[in-house]
Amino acid sequence: PYAPDSKYSVSSMQGREFAEDDEHNIWFGTFEGLQKYDYKNKQYELVKIPLYKGGLTHLSIFSIYRDNHGTIWTGSYYGGVNYFVAQQNKLVHYDYDTTNDQDMYYSYINGIVLDKHGKFWIATDGGGLCCLDESWNVLNRYYAGQSNSIPHNNIRCIAYDEERDQLYIGTHLGGLSMFDISSGRFHNPLFDKDFDNSSMPGSIIN
Repeated sequence: PYAPDSKYSVSSMQGREFAEDDEHNIWFGTFEGLQKYDYKNKQYELVKIPLYKGGLTHLSIFSIYRDNHGTIWTGSYYGGVNYFVAQQNKLVHYDYDTTNDQDMYYSYINGIVLDKHGKFWIATDGGGLCCLDESWNVLNRYYAGQSNSIPHNNIRCIAYDEERDQLYIGTHLGGLSMFDISSGRFHNPLFDKDFDNSSMPGSIIN
């Protein structure tokens, strides 16, 4: 139930994504901050670590991703990316390099996935799709309007299919986009004559 001051309840009516850590605790992204459900004690805890203590850069969490090493990554509303190891209870903010092209560094992060090649794919609201290596170096970035790219820069969700080595990207007003990583080709059904777009769900994919 919703009861912000109780350790046996959720603290926000706006729950977004969640991830499970190595101890089977569940971490929720909410409007009020990062919330943890302690699996062993059956209790909830709201994590509101201030930035000056190495904590969240923004309390409104939109996306959560747990990588193969157990690190949990969070994308926030105009607060960029934070990551932490759950057992250490310490969060680290990744500071974007302000000397680079700032078009790419949108802080509204709607999704984070890791492919089987060790590359991170960051879905942004307005900044397109970013591909980074494990050291967080920028490898590629994709914007609408390029000859082989996403149909819209406002990405609302992203998923990775390891078997097909393919990304599924939901955009606002551009519909569904599929990116084949091995060939480096995008397929955008709403705008592709080779697809029967009459069966597509629409232009807004959340």
